This record gives sequence, structure tokens and C-alpha cells, in this order.
Amino acid sequence: IHCTPACSDSLVFVGSDDRHIYAVDALSGDKIWQFRTENAIRSTCALAAGKVILTSLDGRCYALDEQKGQLIWNYRTNDSVYSSPAVAGETVIFGSGDGYLYGLELNTGRLKWRNNLEGAIISSPAIAGGMLFVGSENGCLYAFDGAGNGGNKADGK
Repeated sequence: IHCTPACSDSLVFVGSDDRHIYAVDALSGDKIWQFRTENAIRSTCALAAGKVILTSLDGRCYALDEQKGQLIWNYRTNDSVYSSPAVAGETVIFGSGDGYLYGLELNTGRLKWRNNLEGAIISSPAIAGGMLFVGSENGCLYAFDGAGNGGNKADGK
């Protein structure tokens, strides 16, 4: 396990190199459900609107039902995803090794926007004060105005 667990009121969610995400009862430690991806999970899950949002080295972002672990949607990028997802309003945001920062609709997984940052994105996005911040392997830290809509790149080299 390389990622930080995410916690709801009663469940703990954690991904693993064995290609599974696990939901565990926070009090008893009993496994409630598990879901298999096609590669290791190195990211921390985001919890929003009854969904567990996770990314995997298989290049996908997944949304699962928090209580049952059933797949709601998934979206494929063109490279591995190490970046942990963040949620801003109704938008799931994460970076991919393909150099793009993605914004997906929370409920459907439909692509809302993507920005090419010209370098693999391994870092996880941070959101504060309506701004979105993310680093790229090209050595730049980027700031976007309007975290949930892809915003305008305020740049940063």
C-alpha cells in the first residue's frame, strides 16, 4: 500500500499494488467490499456525493458507489495515473502521465475539459480559494483560476 487511506463516517478506503481498492469498516476492520482495476493504485481516493473516486496506473479514473463498491463510471487517459483526484463542485480533477490535466463531470465521468501541461503530471491537484494548483514533470507549478471549470492558466515556471 503506497497511498493514504480516505475515510468516511464508517468506512476506510485504500488502494493497493494488488490492483484492488478496499472498503473496510472503520471500527471492526472487516472488509466490506473490494474492486479490481487493471493495474496498481497509488493514489488517495476522493469522496464526494456518495462516490469513491480513484485513479490507477492502468490510466483510468473510476467512480464507485461508496456503500457497494459498484462501478458507476470510468474514464481512460493515454498513460498511467499517479495523481490523486480532487473534487471541485461537480468536477473531478486529476493529472496523467500523458501530460494532461483532466476535468470530468462528477456524476457521469464525461470529459468537461483538459489542459496540456507539456509534461507528465504525477502530482495531485490542490484547490484553495477558487484556484487550482498542480505541478508537472516539466518543472513548472501551474495555477488555474476557477478550479471546477479548467479556468484560465495563471501559469508558473
